[in-house]
Amino acid sequence: MTTTPPSAVQATPDEELMQAVQAATSLLKAYRTHGHLAANLNPLGGDAKGDPALEPENLNLTPELMGQIPASILRIGVPGETLLDALPRMLTALQTPATVNTGPNVVAVRVHHEPAGHRVPAAAHDAL
Repeated sequence: MTTTPPSAVQATPDEELMQAVQAATSLLKAYRTHGHLAANLNPLGGDAKGDPALEPENLNLTPELMGQIPASILRIGVPGETLLDALPRMLTALQTPATVNTGPNVVAVRVHHEPAGHRVPAAAHDAL
């Protein structure tokens, strides 16, 4: 009688949870590209514009499913054990002025949107 070693047996994956992980990656991508639309950054007040892609419900992500998705597999840069824990912290991080105005993210955006072709080297500028 031969038996199959435990390492060779594959459990049937939970398709609903796998779809939720895929939806979570889409949600995080939306936060990274459009998250500023959900942040209340207007010093004069007013509501944030928002974006439907930033709403977990639109991706069929329920609190129960988000509570099952480990934040560690999503590479989220905020504390939290699960997506459910980390998601509110992502919005808080977006609304923190230091996050918006300083840091490597802003530098990366400037480098991306401001090509160096229009810049005059300091030595050449001083000679004028």
